Amino acid sequence: MRSMGTDLARSGAWLPLLLLGACAERPAPVEVADGGGDAAAIASAALASSPADAPPQGLDVASIMRRVHFAFRAEGEEFTGGHGTYGVKVGPQGRVELTPCRRGAEVAGAPPPQVERGAPLTLETVAVERGGAALAAGEARGRVEGDGSLSIARGAVVEHLHNGDDGVEQSWSFAAPPPGEGDLTVRVRPTGQGYAGRTEKGHHFVDPATGLGFRYGLATWIDASGARTGVDVQRAPGGDLVLTVPHDVLAASSFPAVLDPTIGPELGLDAPILAAPPGNQFAADVAFDGSNFLVVWLDPRTTNAVIMATRVTRTGEVLDPGGIVVNRADEQTLHGPRVVFGGPDFLVAWGGVEGNDVAIRGARVSTTGAVLDATSAVLLLGAYQPALAFDGENYLAVGTELDADGGVFAARVTRGGVVLDDPPVLVASQGHQPAVAFGGGNYLVVWTDQRNGIEDIYGNLVSPAGTLVNPNGIPIHTSDDVSFQPAVAFDGSQHLVVFRERHGTSGPTSDILGRRVTTVGGAGDPITIAAADGHRFSPAVAFGGAHFLVVWSDERSGDQDLRGARVDRDGLVNPNDATAGVVISAFPGGQPDRAALAFDGTNFLVVWDEDRNVNSPPPSSLRDTFAARVSQSMTVLDPLGVLLSTVVTNAQTDAAVAHDGTDYLIVWSDTRGPSKTIVGVRVSRTGAVRDPSGLVLGSLGALSDQARPAAAWNGSRYLVVWEGYASGSASFDVEGALVAPDGTGAGVTISDGPGDQVAPRVAFGGGSFLVVWQDLRGGATYDVFGARVSGAGAVLDPAGIAISAASGDQVEPVVAYGSSSFLVAWSDSRAGSADIFAARVSKNGGLLDGPASSGGIVVSGAPGNQSRPAIAFNGSGYFVVWEDRRAGAGDIYGTPVNTNGAVGAPTGRRISGAAGDQTRPAIAYHGKGYLVVWEDRRAGGAAALYGARLTKQGALMDEEGFLVASGDTEHRAPALSARSGQALCAFHRLVPSFAAIRARARLITP
Repeated sequence: MRSMGTDLARSGAWLPLLLLGACAERPAPVEVADGGGDAAAIASAALASSPADAPPQGLDVASIMRRVHFAFRAEGEEFTGGHGTYGVKVGPQGRVELTPCRRGAEVAGAPPPQVERGAPLTLETVAVERGGAALAAGEARGRVEGDGSLSIARGAVVEHLHNGDDGVEQSWSFAAPPPGEGDLTVRVRPTGQGYAGRTEKGHHFVDPATGLGFRYGLATWIDASGARTGVDVQRAPGGDLVLTVPHDVLAASSFPAVLDPTIGPELGLDAPILAAPPGNQFAADVAFDGSNFLVVWLDPRTTNAVIMATRVTRTGEVLDPGGIVVNRADEQTLHGPRVVFGGPDFLVAWGGVEGNDVAIRGARVSTTGAVLDATSAVLLLGAYQPALAFDGENYLAVGTELDADGGVFAARVTRGGVVLDDPPVLVASQGHQPAVAFGGGNYLVVWTDQRNGIEDIYGNLVSPAGTLVNPNGIPIHTSDDVSFQPAVAFDGSQHLVVFRERHGTSGPTSDILGRRVTTVGGAGDPITIAAADGHRFSPAVAFGGAHFLVVWSDERSGDQDLRGARVDRDGLVNPNDATAGVVISAFPGGQPDRAALAFDGTNFLVVWDEDRNVNSPPPSSLRDTFAARVSQSMTVLDPLGVLLSTVVTNAQTDAAVAHDGTDYLIVWSDTRGPSKTIVGVRVSRTGAVRDPSGLVLGSLGALSDQARPAAAWNGSRYLVVWEGYASGSASFDVEGALVAPDGTGAGVTISDGPGDQVAPRVAFGGGSFLVVWQDLRGGATYDVFGARVSGAGAVLDPAGIAISAASGDQVEPVVAYGSSSFLVAWSDSRAGSADIFAARVSKNGGLLDGPASSGGIVVSGAPGNQSRPAIAFNGSGYFVVWEDRRAGAGDIYGTPVNTNGAVGAPTGRRISGAAGDQTRPAIAYHGKGYLVVWEDRRAGGAAALYGARLTKQGALMDEEGFLVASGDTEHRAPALSARSGQALCAFHRLVPSFAAIRARARLITP
């Protein structure tokens, strides 16, 4: 959000121009928007508004070009605008159409990358009311304001749209208290994209065909005094977004005031970039635990197909977008999974292999998504085609034998995963395709049976003790037609068994039928649920409190749709659903199949697999797993479906951090493109992420495989540096980008000499940046080189400065600026083992501690290896820390070094000597003392992050250290930046819910 003056007035009194006292530095390259008139008028107005004697070079041209870039443009009766990640079009009545887009990575010498566009999201303000009385009256009138934003007058209410880096900002301003009594409500109608759920950052919409979408963010009510009140954005039945300002907030407000949410572009659900995984994902099943659904499916993303799962909330939000791997990747999986909730955990079962035989295997999954059985258990040996139910005490696992006649078997399984029936219970000597439900004191097991020479539907009741109630089985549906693919659910008093019936042994049509079955095994009359030309198949059923919902795949339209119909307790098909059914999924060209469903007390969640070509262009027919919520009134709440089978495509490593006095900038190496690139986000001192989709800073450079970034601030811009290699080159170079506080920037080539230049670090002081790196231009061993870079991006030492070129390797350099010179520290093996050396470099690039061939300061020459130094300056002296192996295991040591190069503790001071390894320290000065953070394995298992405070003089304040971050996965590569009274620690770890390594950060108050 911007200032009140910008939000409320947006008038010509606010000039889109900044005058600088000196010549502007080289502006960031800006893509100039097309469209002529309006954009040109903004630039002309800005230039005309400058004083006559202002020198042309004093104009902040980048600021003007930026406003041109983001300005709305009138095109007939419409207004258009946008940015690199979205396009926006506003119709004459104020309907906003947002189109997400994603540009491929640019490759030097190659044609410009293609732009992928997703389906548009349309937003329409359909009502602004107070106490039910309309406030927005009359025809909507749009106008481009002097700052390039668009205002839409709606009577006494003015809606504003403003383009920016993160998307379109939408607001409604009120010049005076809204007339009437009661709450103020604004209703916005989203259409065109599927609803993908809600997170703490807002409501998410996505085009399932591309994975591209938008987030409708949080809202704030801001009055004329600047008082801010958070406003919830609710999703009403039917899908409208409703913003409500309570009456008491209005009564306490001074006017004018503004209601201001944010619409941000997104890929998937926030930071991770999601895509459909390779191969086919199919055979989904679903169960509900009272809070969330667990969806499971068969997934061949590894050498052996595995069972994947994800949790889905009642609102359709996918909690585990990277999926949960339920079974080991080395287990051979043959048949799709089934899942049931038994409290406190889910049981998942699937067809697998045990030795040379097939088997139904199982594993428990907690409601938090944790797989509780590292090795799955054999539930039924010699069986496949699993089915599951729960009786309140134990599970019943059902399967069939793998031969021509089959045979139905069952075994009870405790909540702890112990099999109670070995050998299993023989339910039927022949049969396939079993299904099971519990109700009325017994399980009802149903299957496809050929005892009469044609496929019929049979069943049997199995007691909780594992005994058969009807030894010969129950004929549920026998006829001259072929009946198969049964499913069953219980409504509290009786079962409904649904199945597919094909007319004749190979008839041209097949329908969905059902029969009610009592708790003692009596079968009712046949129920025709869906019948028409063509085939219907793969039925599934669940009970929803008032009626059953039956879903199936249907070919009557010439294509294949997923449809559903309600059946009441009396076996009557709802007249609104009869014969045709209600379409749940009819994606063009898609082939929905093998559905399953569960009920959460309000809505059903239907899951299925479908070949929408999400992960590859036609004519591919790869299948993915989708879901949609369906209300009890048969409203499909997710008409485009929600893609469940996803992978996070961008891993994040090597995080680094700096700050500009207002925000932190965290940068990392990201795999979102064809090769690794540098991405960053700005984070406020309160922890708010300002760039939820990330700033792709690597696109400002030319190198590929960008890694190991670092950043420093010079008072007006960051210099972000990294390593990478040029197209066609086998060696690594160092480049970077000057980045403004708003995230825009320009690339800088820092070192492209012979051999590898890698692992750069950077500091600012004395009017320029100093970038240092380890350099292999000498051939056999690494040296430490550096180069100064001006605030305008000029490389002042294009050939580089040799800082240390002694014998052996000099690696892992770090740098900080003191009162009049830089201090560079590194790990040095000139004496055989690795020691910590340092050297001062003047503002002019001169070496102050001897020649590069033999000079330098011995910071630590202790026995064993010392490596991975880090350095900080406290205003009067430096403190250097490192990883130290003088005692064998890794410990953290450090020492002060004054500005004259004198080492305070030549053997070093131990900061952490806990059990296990302590490695990779980072250090920052926060105004009163130092903070050190490192990787720590004192507890065994996965590395945690620990920290310790030091006084300004370097005295240790936390003898045992304190825990910064830990968990079941490795927490690696901490990086620190600090300001007065606060520090931010960035690191990376494996995030199980994403199944990917992700950059993370924590704010620390030392």
